[in-house]
This record gives sequence, C-alpha cells and structure tokens, in this order.
Amino acid sequence: MKTKSLLSIFLIAVMIAAVSGCLSEKPKDTKPVEITVSAAISLSDAFKDIGTEFQTKYPEVKINFNFGASGS
Repeated sequence: MKTKSLLSIFLIAVMIAAVSGCLSEKPKDTKPVEITVSAAISLSDAFKDIGTEFQTKYPEVKINFNFGASGS
C-alpha cells in the first residue's frame, strides 16, 4: 500500500511540474514575426479581411500580402 501512495505522490508532482512549465510567460526579448502571404489577385479582398482579423488576435505578427495573376 505504501508504494502505491508514493507512486501517486510522485505522479502528481510530475504532472504539476509539466503543467507549470506550459503556463510560463512568453519571453520578452522575442523578435517580431513577419509572414508573407502570396495569392491570386482575385482573392485579395478575402485575404485582407482575414489578415485584419488575424492581426487583432496576434498584433505581434506582421503580415505582408503579395497579390498577382494566378498564372505568374
């Protein structure tokens, strides 16, 4: 019975350590993220709307759009 108690305590401690590691804050010295999206010009309105919504959720990410003819 004693080994089951020790094993349970050990497993709980490991789970707490794993969860607390996942909850740590994001480092403050991270570089800004920049992505480029290339698409056909006919999709420009849709992608600009999606980009606006994305940037409200992730303001640290800069999106560059590259629109052109689909045959290019």
